[in-house]
This record gives sequence, structure tokens and C-alpha cells, in this order.
Amino acid sequence: MLTKIINAPKKLVNTILTALNDDYIIMQWATEGVVAANWGDKLNSYLAKHVSGKTIVHRADVYPWPPKPVHYWIGSHLATALSDSNAIVWGSGCISYNVPLVGMPGEIRAVRGWLSSDRLKNEGYDEVTVVGDAALLLPRFYTPKKLQKRFSLGVIPHCHEWNEPFFVTAREWPDTHLIDITGDIEDVVDQINACDRIVSSSLHGLICADSYGVPSLWMRVSDKLAGDGFKFRDYFTSVGRPDWDPINVDVNTQRVDLERKFHDYVIDIDLDSLWNECPMRLD
Repeated sequence: MLTKIINAPKKLVNTILTALNDDYIIMQWATEGVVAANWGDKLNSYLAKHVSGKTIVHRADVYPWPPKPVHYWIGSHLATALSDSNAIVWGSGCISYNVPLVGMPGEIRAVRGWLSSDRLKNEGYDEVTVVGDAALLLPRFYTPKKLQKRFSLGVIPHCHEWNEPFFVTAREWPDTHLIDITGDIEDVVDQINACDRIVSSSLHGLICADSYGVPSLWMRVSDKLAGDGFKFRDYFTSVGRPDWDPINVDVNTQRVDLERKFHDYVIDIDLDSLWNECPMRLD
């Protein structure tokens, strides 16, 4: 190990040495393309810093050093975590019903939903009895600002769908606010809370809304999202939402068409159990 560090470029040496320090925590989250700016993916380092009070280092910046735990929290990278013997999983989920699950991580403390839990069990892994997306705990760390302007409806495109024709049309609807899910962590929370209701093709648009008690509706706009809806259904099982299929929309969909689809639901999840399994919490 020491020889590898000494022979590495100076910048990498500094990164490795700081990552070896107990004041630094290594995490894995999506960092390529537009997904790198996605709210749910960026939330990993934001939330981990607030939870632990430590500096967060991305796994790619120190790979293949050092041999210490790598935390997998928010995202559909459970299959990747299984192949990482240093992984500590807390809230990650599968991307699809048939993604291969191979390997053995260091720990699995919680997964995103019961569908991911069942997939692990069916593949012979130990049963995971705690589920939940870590984003649901965000209200414990951030209180949204009260914006002067309120909207009766907020519309959230997935990060790959911003320019889809439906959203171009929805921008013109009255009393409607289009929210960029690639925006600043706290600003996105503020904007969601400035809306009475949310329709979203982004999973974490829905999760953020649920975490702050804003009613939301899952919509399908395009075929650009991977996984055939598994991650949405996985999350819904964790909170007891009855949703199973999205509302399909296109450029001809009107606002009233969506308003008619809203229904009452209650979020039912033991967040204290999820929090108790957090591998970084200070208390």
C-alpha cells in the first residue's frame, strides 16, 4: 500500500492520504453526464456531511485506495455495491427486476424498498428488514424557506427529460411552476414546498415531496428512464403508497387531466428504524 501511495501522482497522494484520515468518509454516487447534477445523486454528499459532520470523498477519487468502507446511500446502485467488498449499503435499491445480483458487500443495513429486499432474499442474501430512501430524513436537517410566491401545481421533469414536448407545454400552464431537479439541493426543496401539489417523472421529486408532506403524482413522459419503473415501485412499497403504475402523459395532456388523478394517501414508514441503521450518525 505504502509503495503504491509513494509512486502515485502528487494530487492523488494527497487525496489518498486525506481519505485515509478518519475525518473523511468515502461514498459512491452517480457522477457522469447530466445525472451528476441530479438532485437525488447530489443529495448523497450533502446529507452525509450533515449526518456525520465529516468531509465526503467520492470513491472514484481514491480508487483503488484505500481499503476502508465505501458508503452507498441514495440511488439505484445496489447491484454495484454487492460487488464491492468494502461497501456499506444504507438505502440503495435495484434498478430493475432482473439486474444481476452477484457478490458480497461489507454490510447491508437498509435498502430502498421491499422489492429490493425481496430480490436479495430470492438470490440467497440475508433478509433485509429495514427499508427506506435516506432522502426521507432530509427534514431532520433542513427546514425549507417560505417563498412569497406559491403555486397550486409544481411539475418536475426527470433530469433527462427537461426538453420533452410535454414540459415545454406545461411551462405555459397558469399557476404552475416547473422545477429543475438538477438545481441546488435546498433551492429544490424550497420550490417543492412552494407548491400545493407536485407531479413528477423524477423519483426524487416524489420522495422530496413526500418527505415534506406535499401530495404528489407519478407521471411517465418518455422511455428515457432505465428500469421499467422498478425504482418507483420499490420506493412506494417502503412508504405504503398504493401507486403501481404512472400516469402516462404527452404533449396533448392538459393540466386538468392530471388534477383529476390526484388521490389521498398516507406515508407509512418507520423513519426512526431507518435512522438507527445509519452508519454515520453522530448520536
